[in-house]
Amino acid sequence: MNQKFFILSLMLALAASQTYSLTSCTCAQLLSEGDCTKNASLGCSWDSTKKACAVSTTPVTPVMTYAAYCDTFAETDCPKAKPCTDCGSYAACAWVDSKCTYFTGCTAFAKTTDSDCQAISNRCITDGTHCVEVDACNTYKKQLPCVKNTAGSLCYWDATNNTCVDANTCDKLPVNLATDSDCRALISTCTTKTGGECVDSGNNCSDQTLEIQCVWNKLKTT
Repeated sequence: MNQKFFILSLMLALAASQTYSLTSCTCAQLLSEGDCTKNASLGCSWDSTKKACAVSTTPVTPVMTYAAYCDTFAETDCPKAKPCTDCGSYAACAWVDSKCTYFTGCTAFAKTTDSDCQAISNRCITDGTHCVEVDACNTYKKQLPCVKNTAGSLCYWDATNNTCVDANTCDKLPVNLATDSDCRALISTCTTKTGGECVDSGNNCSDQTLEIQCVWNKLKTT
């Protein structure tokens, strides 16, 4: 009996002398791929080349509840709200049915003016029948929205082919541009003509045929 008591006492004494660590392990301590991938909460990632577990270098993209975010905006601020980094210059919220909610698209709204479409979201303009999204020029199917693309560059309506294209040549620029500087501000090799409208500049100053064109040569070097 005394011997058993002595052994039990010795075991208790040894146990009391031990220091146990309950701290979390690090990614480097996880030696198998299975254990590594189970510990994503630690930010661990399995390196298949090195066959080792390490802290991931890939940032975790947070999940945002857009509807809850949009709920916080009043009518005047709703179309301008930008809750995400990949929304570009456009809003991700829209004013619909007297409340601000997550924007899902323009074409669901039958609005006939740009101002009405813009009140829903600044991603929207009208085609005369319903709202359409500001996009590349060649996506516009009607003349009315064929004004600017997403980059803010001008579009041109080709009446012959009934298509919207980029205004990338002098003759496609607006006809109300009446000065050399107005035309060159949009395309540097353009100048103006009497009554407005842009045309190709002469190569040299001596090639300009009108006084209002006699500002620069084609490449604006003289």
